[in-house]
Amino acid sequence: MNRLFSFFIPEQENCGFDILLKSKTLIVFTSVIVVVLPVLWLLVIIVLRHSVFSILSFFILLIIVSNALSLFIMRWGRYLLAADVFVLTSMAGFSVYLLFGSFKFDVGVLVSGYHIFIFLVFSTLFCRKRTMIIVAIIALVVQVTAILSSGGLSRGLKIMGIINFSFEMILVTAICYLIVSITDRIM
Repeated sequence: MNRLFSFFIPEQENCGFDILLKSKTLIVFTSVIVVVLPVLWLLVIIVLRHSVFSILSFFILLIIVSNALSLFIMRWGRYLLAADVFVLTSMAGFSVYLLFGSFKFDVGVLVSGYHIFIFLVFSTLFCRKRTMIIVAIIALVVQVTAILSSGGLSRGLKIMGIINFSFEMILVTAICYLIVSITDRIM
């Protein structure tokens, strides 16, 4: 593991403790994704018989490429840029899938929208406050757009879905903001 860290963080002695710790965590996480997601993609193509050109394939491939890119940006000594690329491009891929992918059941857009919280947690762990707030705003806009554009939901379900998601996004964003604020003060 130390060889992996020294490859992607060549000047570890010049990093602050917080950036070094976050960098190592991001390296482990992105390395796992870069190894596991190609297998998932092949399974989706071969076993589930999805098209190579489907929205789901685009989403998976975008995450693989953005995670690999993040590793090499980190090697150049730009941890915060690598973290932003990792979070924002992965979220962009999921957003495309949420907005344009197909769901097997009518309320799929409501249920799948809650996966966006994963990117808020990622941004809390790896990014600055500014990026975390941007992720929260994008998440809210994407989910509200996905709900409003869903043809399979009644007006009442759409309104309830937007109210529930907005409330939860505000609450979780506030908690994440406080976590980042505390972490910034400690480090």
